[in-house]
Amino acid sequence: MSNDDSNEDVFKKNYERFNNELLCKEFKWKLGLEFASLKEFKEAILEYNVLNVRKIRFYFNDKKRARERCKHCTEYLVYVSKVGQTDTYRLNTLHPKHTCG
Repeated sequence: MSNDDSNEDVFKKNYERFNNELLCKEFKWKLGLEFASLKEFKEAILEYNVLNVRKIRFYFNDKKRARERCKHCTEYLVYVSKVGQTDTYRLNTLHPKHTCG
């Protein structure tokens, strides 16, 4: 192992991968949570909000990013974007509190 390889490991963060089997009404979303695809994120966030009886809407929805907000309050916001040249998407912004009830 060269010195350059060991320096890269020092700066490399380990981000948690999303596990669909853990998704439930009480699921705790975390910054840095990674998804295998944008489709996996969308399905997970939709399912979570159905379980919690929330209506959401996607904004800035393209191949590299997705922003999701509550239809009734502006405080709730979740944003994911593509990680570099990989197929991975990471949760970058999280404001999980609803003020609509």
